[in-house]
Amino acid sequence: SASLSLDSVIECWKTQLPGQKVGSRVVLECPSATAYGKQGSGEKIKGGDDLLFAIDILDAS
Repeated sequence: SASLSLDSVIECWKTQLPGQKVGSRVVLECPSATAYGKQGSGEKIKGGDDLLFAIDILDAS
């Protein structure tokens, strides 16, 4: 479990998470342009990688 502010996440999360209901599981498909772009992130996310996330919304404020 993690607590995150929408100010500190990738663009894809900023546009797709608002409005989701507590208790739901959300699958986000994030093209590289709305994720980490050409630069990537760390060793595992290469530049140009599209990302897929499954997120359980446990609480929101």
